Amino acid sequence: MDDIIRFTAQVNRVSTLADGGIRITLDLPENAIETATAMMQAKLQGAVLECAVVAVEGDGRNTRNSTEIHI
Repeated sequence: MDDIIRFTAQVNRVSTLADGGIRITLDLPENAIETATAMMQAKLQGAVLECAVVAVEGDGRNTRNSTEIHI
């Protein structure tokens, strides 16, 4: 899987797991079907993702800042 999956998301939750791991939940806009599909394909392939996150100004759809994730 060599393609870059780019999308804008909002951090919904950050939590600690019982084993000490960290889970981050992201909310994507309703039109991010292709992104969701690509992420599901990555999961099915057992891919490990390398992420670089860049904070960007909100797009007016919500009151919190959005976060652009480059994977």
